[in-house]
Amino acid sequence: MRIVRGTFAFLVGIAASMGVPADTARGGVAQPPLPVAGATYKGTIDLSVPFARFLEVPITLTASRDRRVVRFPRLRVYVDCPRGYYAWWTYALPRLRPRGGRFTAHREYSRMRDGHRWRASIDLRAAFTRDAVPGVVGRLRATIWVPRIAAGGARTCRTGPKRFDMAVTTGAPTTRGALRQLRGRAGCLTPGGRGGCTPLRGSLGGRSLVVSPDGRHVYAMGGGAVRAFSRDPATGALTQLDGASGCLAVTGEHGCARASRMHSPNKLAMSPNGTALYVSWTDWFSSSLPPRSGLSVLRRDPATGALSEVAGETGCLDSEGLKGCTRWRSIWDEGAIAAASDGRHVYVGARGLDGSAPRVAMLYVEPATGGVRPPDPAGCPGAQQNPEQSSPCAPLVEPFVITLAPDGRHLYTGGRGYSRDPVTGLLTPVAGRRGCYSVPDPSDPEPPADTCTSLRPFSNSVETLATSPDGRNVYMGDGAGAVGGFTRERATGRLTPIRSLGGCARFGAGAGCSNARALEGARPIAIAPDARTIYAAAYQSDSIVVLNRDRRTGALWQIAGRMGCVAGGNRRQNQTLTCAAGRALKFPWTLALSPDGRNLYVLSDDGIAVFSRRTQ
Repeated sequence: MRIVRGTFAFLVGIAASMGVPADTARGGVAQPPLPVAGATYKGTIDLSVPFARFLEVPITLTASRDRRVVRFPRLRVYVDCPRGYYAWWTYALPRLRPRGGRFTAHREYSRMRDGHRWRASIDLRAAFTRDAVPGVVGRLRATIWVPRIAAGGARTCRTGPKRFDMAVTTGAPTTRGALRQLRGRAGCLTPGGRGGCTPLRGSLGGRSLVVSPDGRHVYAMGGGAVRAFSRDPATGALTQLDGASGCLAVTGEHGCARASRMHSPNKLAMSPNGTALYVSWTDWFSSSLPPRSGLSVLRRDPATGALSEVAGETGCLDSEGLKGCTRWRSIWDEGAIAAASDGRHVYVGARGLDGSAPRVAMLYVEPATGGVRPPDPAGCPGAQQNPEQSSPCAPLVEPFVITLAPDGRHLYTGGRGYSRDPVTGLLTPVAGRRGCYSVPDPSDPEPPADTCTSLRPFSNSVETLATSPDGRNVYMGDGAGAVGGFTRERATGRLTPIRSLGGCARFGAGAGCSNARALEGARPIAIAPDARTIYAAAYQSDSIVVLNRDRRTGALWQIAGRMGCVAGGNRRQNQTLTCAAGRALKFPWTLALSPDGRNLYVLSDDGIAVFSRRTQ
């Protein structure tokens, strides 16, 4: 009988109730205790051919509370042999007694089958991890000696040794970063005060929300307007500004100030000094194709939070050059906006000059007003010869997600990284395989040459990006149910997938990721200022997922229990009964943290949800 060669998954579950161990590592160094996260730990291991293939039933490893005894179940192993033969065996390991968090085992077996004597052995070397993400790492090797059968001759089938990483999937025990929605009306803002929330003028339901760098104000889009809120620094509660200062809209309805050069807003971005708000917009009633679009610059009063349009040509860009705006290329309605940390440049998801070919386009910022102006074509290499080819001013790339490293040296999009010149703002692709990344197509029988880093845990293209405040990691989400981490080289900008346990978090685990509950449809992610927690808004689960981050390795781990997520909407339908209950969380589209790290704000179809965040 033959089996097909390929990549097999070695699934392992680990159920453990582990407390503080008294073990001491070699050399007398005390080993940190394995964190406690409820009654059980579970995890998965991926191993490649020629190792064992376990079918439906996962292997369960159990450990005593003090980690002094480890028990394995019977292991049914299928081993791929030379010349297409296979052999299998059922192994049984004795109770193992770890020393210093380490355990080893060697077992030999012998039995008669079809008149021939078969021999087998299994070797295990493993240890409990000392990282913030609890789990087991080790090596496992199985050997079967096939006797001489007919003319086949005797042969030896070995697996390895094969290294494995197993991350437990029931959550990190810490409560750092846990969320609590503010009580009463202060916990949410909705049109008309629905759901016992604070009433606001007009409607929201937009997909962009920002907090000012000084933490005094919050701005959200929706209902064809940009709405302004003051923030209580002590509680984080929001209050919409009074009168016309509370919103800016093209129609001026609901008592809003009237915007003369802005139409239906799409995305928002704040300048680093907090004096300017950049708003991309689309005129959906225009007859042109693509629709008329542009970028408006709004001046922010740091004292009151009120917004007003910046006058002159630098105050707005318009694809048709109307109302005194600078004529410029069309902007994608879902294109991202990002302002460089040095305040010199703004990057926008835009179209080519003929309305096609998506790209990330660079704009210069006027220091005095915060206004923007396109670069001179003479300063863009290659733009004069062919204005539609990829240039350092507007490279061809998917423009729907953009993030910049905190030091401003690199910019990342949904498919590629770029080195940024801090003086000119020009972008140069990061060289090599680690300068770009793509999601493999499992249905493609002949995939193209692997020229970019493969996003193995992802099932969709990259739909969200965030860079850690320390600049060490870049995190991506696929909009389906996975968030993956990458280590960033500060000098070159190249990205390498995190190989340690918890390098990615995924709904239902798999692909070497830690399990994350209620992560269906995760799109926007936000990283706390202390770089210890990552929050993901999952629109299919109507939930906010809380992931701890190991600042040394970048690994992700969901908080255990109900504090690991907050869910609203129909929680039973979305299988989020293990999450804390929240309000105003139907289809959460975006989220933002206050600069002091004390509050998280979530913009959904319902309104704005306000949370306090545990920082210790």
